[in-house]
Amino acid sequence: MTASVPASRRRRPSLTPRLLGAVAAAKAAQAASRLTGRGGGTSVPGMVARRIDSAVLRTVVARSDIRTVLVTGSNGKTTTVRFTAAALRGEGIRVTTNNAGANLVQGVTTLAVTSADLRGRLPSGILLAEVDEGALSTVAAEVDPAVVLITDLFRDQLDRYGELYAVAGALDRVAAALPA
Repeated sequence: MTASVPASRRRRPSLTPRLLGAVAAAKAAQAASRLTGRGGGTSVPGMVARRIDSAVLRTVVARSDIRTVLVTGSNGKTTTVRFTAAALRGEGIRVTTNNAGANLVQGVTTLAVTSADLRGRLPSGILLAEVDEGALSTVAAEVDPAVVLITDLFRDQLDRYGELYAVAGALDRVAAALPA
């Protein structure tokens, strides 16, 4: 991870035809999804972008002067993200967030690529993303978060993730991989 190096001093990945295609295709997929009434365009664009460029999320975040905050847990993610976004905006900080709650890897990818310009750069400020606890390890590895906030862990997801302690262990491993 590169969190120990300030975002302003990191070497930025260059704009490649693959990245440009992934961002453009995601934006087109979002527009098509909304125009045809086939959904809000919150997951499919990320799936399309990742199909074209599997590193698109990592690259878009790395090309941007943005700090990333991830909110995860069993309950309260959406509310916590909304309150946090309102507080940050109240302080005059620009916030890019997934208000629709698409919180799996493809949803977070959609957030990044559809918020980015065609050169694959996000506006400066904070990228505040709600992330499903099962997707946190993948998302955190790709976005190099400055902050990971865990709301709680509850036994409501046993059918998807198994024992609560397995989920807690996965979250511990994400935390251990982050700089202090």
